[in-house]
Amino acid sequence: MIEKVTIPLMGSVDIGWFGYVLTILWIVGITNAMNLIDGLDGLATGVAGIAFMSIFVMAMGDTVTLVIYLSAIFIAALSGFLLYNFYPAKYS
Repeated sequence: MIEKVTIPLMGSVDIGWFGYVLTILWIVGITNAMNLIDGLDGLATGVAGIAFMSIFVMAMGDTVTLVIYLSAIFIAALSGFLLYNFYPAKYS
C-alpha cells in the first residue's frame, strides 16, 4: 500500500485511506501500460528489463538481499526471453 507521497522541496505527505485507492490505480495503470507497449517485438521486455535493472541498482545501494536476488532472477529470465522476442520475433 502506498502510505506517503514525497513532493520535492516540500517533504512527504501522508495520504491515509486514499493510499488503498492509489495503490489499486497504480497497479492497474502499470499493467495497462505494459499491455499497450507490447505491440512491438521486444519493447515490453526491454522496458521491464530496464525497470528491473533500476530496482537492482537501488537494492544494491540499500543492501536489500531479497530484492537483489529477485530482480537478478527477473533480469536473467527477461534476457533469455528477449532472445526470442527481439525483432523479428521467432517461435523456435
